[in-house]
Amino acid sequence: MSNGFASRATSDPVWTLRHDKTPRASSGEVLEKRIAIIDGAMGTTIRTYGMKEADIRGDRFKDSTKDLLNNGDLFSLTQPKMISDIHRAF
Repeated sequence: MSNGFASRATSDPVWTLRHDKTPRASSGEVLEKRIAIIDGAMGTTIRTYGMKEADIRGDRFKDSTKDLLNNGDLFSLTQPKMISDIHRAF
């Protein structure tokens, strides 16, 4: 009984199992053939910038009645340079 992973890993040069020892395709090769999900520790990295509540609010959300500091998605709107820097670092 096969789960399909082993056959795909050996038949498709772009597909490799996470911990196998075969050479991996470059990210460019992967992106040419597949949709790739690139995950990183975004929330943790945002925290290293030492942002405060006022930083996430900016002018756009300055009057919000909710605590926004833990809503990392809003930093894309209020701190786009920081988010771009983080993405480039990954």
